[in-house]
Amino acid sequence: MIKNRARDIIGHDAAIQQFEAARQSGRLHHAWLITGTPQIGKTTLALFFARILLNATDPKSPISHRFEAGTHGDLLVITRGASTGKGGESQTIVAADIKPIQQLLHHTAAEGGWRVVIVAGGDLLNNFAANALLKLLEEPPEKTVFFITADNAAAVIPTIRSRCHKLFLHPLQDADMQVFLARHQLTDPDMNQRLISQAKGRPGYALELASRHYEDLTQIVEELASGASHALSPAQAERIAKEERGFSTFCDLLQEHIRDAALTSSHKGDQSAANRAAEIYQKLIYLRHETDRFNLDRTLAALKAAAMIGRL
Repeated sequence: MIKNRARDIIGHDAAIQQFEAARQSGRLHHAWLITGTPQIGKTTLALFFARILLNATDPKSPISHRFEAGTHGDLLVITRGASTGKGGESQTIVAADIKPIQQLLHHTAAEGGWRVVIVAGGDLLNNFAANALLKLLEEPPEKTVFFITADNAAAVIPTIRSRCHKLFLHPLQDADMQVFLARHQLTDPDMNQRLISQAKGRPGYALELASRHYEDLTQIVEELASGASHALSPAQAERIAKEERGFSTFCDLLQEHIRDAALTSSHKGDQSAANRAAEIYQKLIYLRHETDRFNLDRTLAALKAAAMIGRL
């Protein structure tokens, strides 16, 4: 379930300016594709835009209260597993998840204004879901806006991409990250500096790094990278797979290490090692994406991801 957060957005000024310019011109595009690295704030920004369109920006207003509670009649957020109630356990968006959009659009707007549909994971749509969404985008109802988010824009089918106005989100500046962390009651200067350094402009990732299981995963990756541990144990892999966002955090940490290894090799003039690290980096991205997209065994995927460190 995605909370209807983000009354105020930190950063992403260029994207907000594009949206506001289109809205104020009276020529608001009916579909927007918001892309960027994982946990950079794509869905949060989509919800922010939805607040504006649905007049839910005043925190004291009844409309805002309905928006916060997820009961606003003209807002629909589609996530993977929504149709089965499994939430994050499902790794794809299926046709049944798209059906509520058809039901929403069949009726007039509950509050007489805009209707907003957010599809959180356009790159996770299976073929049937993608085709169902495409039909809705081809004949958009009046005063209806779709916001489709995607970590990997290339994984969104071309016919959907071609019907969307595209917004690419860039990493936040360090000053914006400081404000973001303070807003989430993270005020330890040393810890925040570490979070900012490691999150690289991704606010959602910074919060994840501050969570309890992050320290354990950091230690595992450091041991693998240093050679102190030559392989991930099956028990560790199973725990990573079962943790909420454990696999994604593990992959993020591995990617960070591999990226640093590539840069270090390049600076030393060892282009062969740098190229090898870059190749492993791309393979890890592919493994991660395929695991999420096709709901593959995360325990096995974690073992495969860990083994990549030994090839550096």
